[in-house]
Amino acid sequence: MGVSMHATDTDESYGPVTLNRKRELEIRRKAALAQHIPARLYFEKARKQVGITLHATDSVEYEPGIYRAKLQKFEEEESQFTDERTGEPKWQYIWTFELLEEGFEGHTLRGWSSTAFGPQSKARAWVEALVGRQIQSGENISGDDLIGKECDLMVTPKTTDRGTFARIDSVQPVRKKKGKNKEKPAEEPGEVQTDESDFEDIPF
Repeated sequence: MGVSMHATDTDESYGPVTLNRKRELEIRRKAALAQHIPARLYFEKARKQVGITLHATDSVEYEPGIYRAKLQKFEEEESQFTDERTGEPKWQYIWTFELLEEGFEGHTLRGWSSTAFGPQSKARAWVEALVGRQIQSGENISGDDLIGKECDLMVTPKTTDRGTFARIDSVQPVRKKKGKNKEKPAEEPGEVQTDESDFEDIPF
């Protein structure tokens, strides 16, 4: 089920998207409980599953700067924060970008935002960068339509107790690269090219 965003005039992080998502998860939970799978059968099935193999990789070092990327995945999940008014957990969007920059092909970076979609919200700014235009109030945007769209990521390193990671500071529209062959600048209006012969017949 794709995620849809509804542009509003405010930056509140609650609305139709959050309520629909909660209903969906509640239906799934009830459906799972209705199956009444005995614990013994569950563990016997788990033993028959193929073992997990872990593949060690090197960490990628990112220099601060702009990286060309495309949106690979867009999801919604429950966050660790609680809404003070309702006491319910807040929801958030997860943005997974695949890097297209030379030397970083295939690597991905993730960013998070609230579900707020007002004029000053992060999600609104990121969507506008992906679609390359301003979103109007009341407009509905499907997350599925954003997949594959390119943008420029402003990336800076962030150091924590677990190490240094790349952080997405902002998402910007794709910048057009300047061509190598530059055209000669046009002459200013009224500018006339002259040489010494133009002054030979002037009387003094």
